[in-house]
Amino acid sequence: MMSVPWQWSSSAVQSAQSVVSRMSYFYQGTPTNFGADTGLEVTGSTESPCQHAIAPLDVYSALGTWLCSAQWGSEESAPRMGERVVTVIENHPSCPLDLLEQSLAMVSLEVVRPYYGDTLPSCDDVGDGLIVLGGYQSAISDDDCPWLPKVRALLRDCVDASIPTLGICLGAQLLALACGGSVNIDADAGLEGGVAEIRWLPEANLDELFGRIAVCCNPMRSPSMHFDVVETLPASATLLGSSAMYPNQIFRIGRRAWGLQCHPEASFGTFRAWATDAATQESMSPSSFLRAYQDREPEIVATAHMVGRSFARVVGCSGR
Repeated sequence: MMSVPWQWSSSAVQSAQSVVSRMSYFYQGTPTNFGADTGLEVTGSTESPCQHAIAPLDVYSALGTWLCSAQWGSEESAPRMGERVVTVIENHPSCPLDLLEQSLAMVSLEVVRPYYGDTLPSCDDVGDGLIVLGGYQSAISDDDCPWLPKVRALLRDCVDASIPTLGICLGAQLLALACGGSVNIDADAGLEGGVAEIRWLPEANLDELFGRIAVCCNPMRSPSMHFDVVETLPASATLLGSSAMYPNQIFRIGRRAWGLQCHPEASFGTFRAWATDAATQESMSPSSFLRAYQDREPEIVATAHMVGRSFARVVGCSGR
């Protein structure tokens, strides 16, 4: 078994226990199988998964490996995606693909950084999927970020072409604007920071990307750090999940385009930088945001793996 150089808090251990309990939906086995198959040490009663305790081991690789095999079975049964290409538009150097990169290893990633002068592709050149990441700018900061109108146009074209598309935070806001929705800049309710609890609507249960996640993870907890929000969804959108603070958290537009206001991709290091910047802007301490992340870190990492692998599977089955 692999050890790590830190100790989880009691809250983090409880979070990991919750992950084991709920992810048995994927594996259709017991927590004992989970421990044996991943090397993650599980101790306690075999009769109740909620009574199991998890030693502080490498949850990043163990949970991800287990969740992937649980969702799609063996590697032999997973779709072959060696030639699948997903274009990733990174809108800000502090907002990378991060945790999602490992879980998208089944496809080839082409990262475009327009703030460094990279040329944005056309719809015909994005490959088999498109991911648009977050950023510190607003979705209408066209003067400061002159590539944003082209990103909105690209998103609209990909929706029309049914290319698997994922917009995260700023990316979700750009997606909504591109398809006829509206965005509220510096929304009155203020900063949604920390870890958001997203409650799934019934429509999510049969969703191609989030269906299995919605069934076993309700609420889904994911890092959040934003002032702007999607205020009105496009007419063609289906709302899938909401938080108590802002309802339009996760939505689908058309067949295969999804927007997420939350940040499933954010590792603790990335999130810490965001939290520090946001807290400085709000004249407050970031400690509560950071504590919320650390207490839920096993769950956050597992969710990132699920979202990434689910999107990779959608790309693999898209038939482009």
